[in-house]
Amino acid sequence: MSSKKFSGPVISKSTGLPSARSSKRKPRESNPTTSARRSNQKNTPRTQRKRFNEFTSSRIDVNKRSDPFSGRPKNGFEDFYESGGLHCRLQHGTRNMKLQWEIPVEQQPYFILPIITSGLRDDRHPYITIAQKAFEAFTSSEGARERIQPEIVKIVAEMRQNMSSKSMTVLRGVFTALQQLSRAVQSDLNEHLQKIIVPLTRHARNKQLNDSVMETLMVLACDDEAMGIIRRRFPTFG
Repeated sequence: MSSKKFSGPVISKSTGLPSARSSKRKPRESNPTTSARRSNQKNTPRTQRKRFNEFTSSRIDVNKRSDPFSGRPKNGFEDFYESGGLHCRLQHGTRNMKLQWEIPVEQQPYFILPIITSGLRDDRHPYITIAQKAFEAFTSSEGARERIQPEIVKIVAEMRQNMSSKSMTVLRGVFTALQQLSRAVQSDLNEHLQKIIVPLTRHARNKQLNDSVMETLMVLACDDEAMGIIRRRFPTFG
């Protein structure tokens, strides 16, 4: 006759009570019916549509959304855009977003470009997207060089303030805008270049931004004069 040893609960020496280690749970047996029901719930059309919307939204724009009920005071560009000063609206597509202009850029006054430049430091959707696309449209339109010239001092001042941002997304957008500005006005930017180079070289120490800074400096060095200004501040450049 075989006898089985009975192993009772392990008694804790400190409390005199059964130890929690002595109680072992049996593994839960899977119910095929319950598993099938859960699987069907995951694949409902409503769930699939929700996942699709989340996926496409994240691909189109990864910036955080602006909350109209947050009580946060509006900045200059946000108030300017919502009051209808920019004469455009953001059009969402399946793959990207673009601006639909109610008045062509060529027919709009360029004194609003410094306000658009200030919008580049906003890190919320849709304002950061609108500012970036509007700045690109104004700097690439026909006759942009002559029309930007009277506003270039204000634009450079806004660019310097934009480069004080701590957001990597904002800074990369500002560097792109600087390249667009340089291509538009070319050597007209040289007399203001020193004000731009100082904050740019400071960001060059950041490994995440170094490539973007170098690319921007290459565009800013449009001629020998610009190259000399950059090398005085950044001797290893070029």
